[in-house]
Amino acid sequence: MSRRTVLALPVAVGLIALALFAQSGCSKSSPTSPYGGGGGGGGGGGGGTVEPFSSGNFTSSNAQGFVHTFTNTGSFGYTCTIHNMPGTINVAASGPDSVTVDIVNFAFSPNPASVKTGGYVHWINTVATAHNVTR
Repeated sequence: MSRRTVLALPVAVGLIALALFAQSGCSKSSPTSPYGGGGGGGGGGGGGTVEPFSSGNFTSSNAQGFVHTFTNTGSFGYTCTIHNMPGTINVAASGPDSVTVDIVNFAFSPNPASVKTGGYVHWINTVATAHNVTR
């Protein structure tokens, strides 16, 4: 047996309908349940946290490379948007303070790379071809 209650709240741009669903006598949740549950998901985005960065294009002549400090834990995918090269940084409560990721031709190395929360990643382009690091 289920009970549904709908509340409508007036706001400046219209109405927001808030549906509250309650189901009694059910202790399990499945991915196909109309009452939610199941799934899991996440990953790749740091558990819903945002950790944006963008290096701009750089080559081996830019000796400084690009550095980003990670303030959230999770697994963070990034890419070179010029060449559609994927990479991943895994950030955990413990791990190295920093890691250097080399851009070698058309790959990031190491990939994935790991660093602790509050640690930084230093990307260095080892070739004359322009690359970038974007999340």
